[in-house]
Amino acid sequence: MDTRMRVLLVPSLRFENWRSMEVYEDFVGEGLEATPGIQVTRSKLSYRIQATRAERFWKKYVAYRTTIARAWKSAGPHGIVHHLDHGYAHLVSVRQRTVVTVHDLTHFEFPELSGYALASWRLRMRCLRKADHLVAVSENVAELLTRHLGIDPEKITVLYHEIHAERFLRLDRDAASQRWQEKLRGKEACDLLVVSVGTASPKKNLIATLRAVRECQKMGRRVKLVRVGETIRGGEEFEVARALRADGLLVELGYRPHREVAEILSVADVLSFPSRYEGFGMPLMEAQALGLPVVAARASCLPEVAGEEGALFHDPEDAVDLARQMLRISDEEATREALCRAGLKNLERFAPGSHVAGLVGVYDNLLSSDS
Repeated sequence: MDTRMRVLLVPSLRFENWRSMEVYEDFVGEGLEATPGIQVTRSKLSYRIQATRAERFWKKYVAYRTTIARAWKSAGPHGIVHHLDHGYAHLVSVRQRTVVTVHDLTHFEFPELSGYALASWRLRMRCLRKADHLVAVSENVAELLTRHLGIDPEKITVLYHEIHAERFLRLDRDAASQRWQEKLRGKEACDLLVVSVGTASPKKNLIATLRAVRECQKMGRRVKLVRVGETIRGGEEFEVARALRADGLLVELGYRPHREVAEILSVADVLSFPSRYEGFGMPLMEAQALGLPVVAARASCLPEVAGEEGALFHDPEDAVDLARQMLRISDEEATREALCRAGLKNLERFAPGSHVAGLVGVYDNLLSSDS
């Protein structure tokens, strides 16, 4: 009799274009597949790349449910369905033994949706109550699950993301420098090259970084900001960004492959991460892996993830404070070196294999509680 644990991984569909979810699916899948005694199946659903909104809705809310149900039938008594993205919590079924990873609860804290979209999101989040167990990627997320959804803390396990720092340390820094230094810094001398990574949503508080760059200029410093991710198209950020761009202080690169993001981080002087809310904040870890000093908002889970000594912190609404902290990295060699050392030390908490090992423990406990 085959007594191997069978795990059906249910990722978000790739037409969502959520890079962080794709990275999570890949490292969890690879980690579990390399774990003895576990048979891993990744739930897949085909779709047309140019599918209409109606077709995508059908795939996400109806067809995917059927696909998962069929795969579950072959799982047997040792089967577990692991939903890798809490945004697909509507697929959770009480008829299946389920685990869900919860990455953030943004719209409870900083709702960026409204009307039907917000109501639909909240309805999906209530479906998390049907899961047998939840994995939260930070203590902050675990607390929000209990506060907003009334979920018993006993049903929640906190497992931080893991990072394979050696992949970053193998980066060819000379090649990265040749490729990006002049393109990003320009031909004129630059005291401080600041990088910002992520979307331009209000919770990311990009306006603080934009204003801090202007404050650095007012202090007589030659500074430049490099944006990787969503292009700034509206909101209060737009006018500030346009003025910085006109003065040659802002370079927008748009979305870039993960390898290029690492190269850009490797040639920068500081990562500015002033988010008002994050479920985890992966760029913090990526910067620390590359020895890049971090300045982050003292908000949400950022001190929890970056470590109190692994970054300089500022009030998320105080752009002047952010500017001063960034300039400390430029001016104080001892501070800069201490941040680099503390950042690498902090990454020991997110060692390769730690998250996957924790998942296996969750699965084991869930199966043993049913026996």
